[in-house]
Amino acid sequence: MPKYKDEKPFNPFLPPDPNLKVLELDRHIVVLNKYCILPRHFLLVSKGNVLVCKMLMVEFESQASDLSEDDVQKTWECLAEMEKENGRWLAFYNCGEFSGARYSIPCGLTNPSQQHKHLQFIPLPPKNEFSPFPDHLIEKNKDHDKSIPFQHYISPLPENKTPSTLYGTYQHLLQQANPETRPNFSYNFVMTTQWMFIAPRTKDDYIGEGYKIAVNSTGMVGLLLTKSEEETAFLERISPSTVLAHVGKPWSV
Repeated sequence: MPKYKDEKPFNPFLPPDPNLKVLELDRHIVVLNKYCILPRHFLLVSKGNVLVCKMLMVEFESQASDLSEDDVQKTWECLAEMEKENGRWLAFYNCGEFSGARYSIPCGLTNPSQQHKHLQFIPLPPKNEFSPFPDHLIEKNKDHDKSIPFQHYISPLPENKTPSTLYGTYQHLLQQANPETRPNFSYNFVMTTQWMFIAPRTKDDYIGEGYKIAVNSTGMVGLLLTKSEEETAFLERISPSTVLAHVGKPWSV
């Protein structure tokens, strides 16, 4: 665990930088992402619980835990509010060791902010420029497509959007993705105002030919990020589906 002069682990969410803090709710804080991948990238951070770790008291809820009913409801509220005047938005949650969250075991943290439970929100381009592949499946009334070479489960949002119906949709997808209810299950969760998506994960990165491509929830719906023109060219050559099949879970034969 990182050590500082006061021998406490550093966590930028405890408390959040006042210059980045947008809104405080009962169980969450909305903050701007200091290390944003896109303009207006913001976070919904859980106020969490108290963990005791090697005699240190660390107040945050783990990024390895599933979403709560309140997490899902507040995610819907943030998306609906942002879309009133700001176009389409996407929320995502990287859950567990292989989800792309740069997760590490509690009490051995390399970056505690990645351990602190938080959902992320980014604006989507106009549909004529880019559309996550679940958009197309929802339009065809499909909840998955086995021609896409990794497990994924999609559901439209319920017509009557209440905390219980939204959470029920999330739980149904999670049960499909993890029918054995395995512990330490890594997955990616993505949500828009039209649908929810969950994909199981087996690896954090794609590594090949000297390249290491990190994949989080946005990548699993088709928004892969690269660090250079060379990496982009490599990704185009091997195809994004090759990367996603490698880090996702294959369909059962």
